[in-house]
Amino acid sequence: MEARDDQSYSSRSILNLDALITNCRDENTRFVLFAKKAGSLARFSCIDEARSLVKELRAANGAFDPQLSGWIILAEGLIEHFDSLNNVKSKDKFNRALLVGQMAGDRELAGTAAAWMAHCELVSGQISAASNQIVTAFKWSDENSYDARGRASMVLGDALNWAGQTELARKWYRDARNYAIREGDIAMQNVMLFNLAAFGVANLTLLDCSEPTSAEAWKWVSLEVASAANLNHALGIQSLSSLIPMMRAELFVVKRQWKEASALFEAHMSRVVADGQKRLLPKIISQLAWCQANLGDMDEAFVSFRKSVDICADCTDLDDLAVLHFRLSGVGKLILNQEIQNYHATLAAGYLTRFRNQQAEMFEKLRDTIEKVNFQIKNPT
Repeated sequence: MEARDDQSYSSRSILNLDALITNCRDENTRFVLFAKKAGSLARFSCIDEARSLVKELRAANGAFDPQLSGWIILAEGLIEHFDSLNNVKSKDKFNRALLVGQMAGDRELAGTAAAWMAHCELVSGQISAASNQIVTAFKWSDENSYDARGRASMVLGDALNWAGQTELARKWYRDARNYAIREGDIAMQNVMLFNLAAFGVANLTLLDCSEPTSAEAWKWVSLEVASAANLNHALGIQSLSSLIPMMRAELFVVKRQWKEASALFEAHMSRVVADGQKRLLPKIISQLAWCQANLGDMDEAFVSFRKSVDICADCTDLDDLAVLHFRLSGVGKLILNQEIQNYHATLAAGYLTRFRNQQAEMFEKLRDTIEKVNFQIKNPT
């Protein structure tokens, strides 16, 4: 294992780690730095290089040093996450890294692992568990633990965005960005831009299902998607390649550019499952069906309609289910089937009501989380 000096990654955090590795004379500390670098490489989707480094570290850790073992496990969790968004495998790794970090008294490791655990819990819809992990991340980290606190701030921003509190979410995104800048972690800034775009598209799509949307709103969200795509491209990130095209396709749907939306859905749909987004497939296919119906291709629209209905059980989030049934209801209207239209309209309205209630409940829980986090920031352990 050697530090690289070719500056092939546009991240000050990796260059700083390389400098620390070069100057480090303690073997175990040096190995820990390499484990941190493996995690950073994973965040830049340099998966093969990260895996190779972890393999070398596993072989070198014959004595199973707790601190080194914890950082290796964390790196493995990041590899699972950034390779395929495998929430089950990555969550298990993050949880183990958290426990090891706490036992080893490594506050940076424990805080960072807790922040990633918070992300996994939020993705699973476990808002109480996510809130607890956010607080743990701040409790077990210090002010200069930029990755832990930046990641936890971003998860809190994501949770608030999910709860419909867009402006309050931006405050925590700004905090996350400030931590990322201090760390020199452009990978976190990239994820934050992506999350802003993803929530913007999701909110606009859901709004479009039930009421008119403005050209200004579409333009604003389009700029967020473009910013995320541009930075992603500049960093050379190749993994999870279906996500941004799917966002663009949904924006085309909102703008009623049916042909452009259909082309993107069909071109990138095969990658959705490989990218760990199987739960989105029923909604995507329902949107494709609506595009096809609006283009007058009723036979293909009905084929897509049936596909979406057949795999509807894979869709678990209330907002996605609302969009799915709103679009299927729209297909029913265009194919002049009143029964289909009314059936799915009723389901869509029910899911939308449940989602709005869920958002209100989430925000009540997050109020307490914010209070605890602010107390932790003001009163460090």
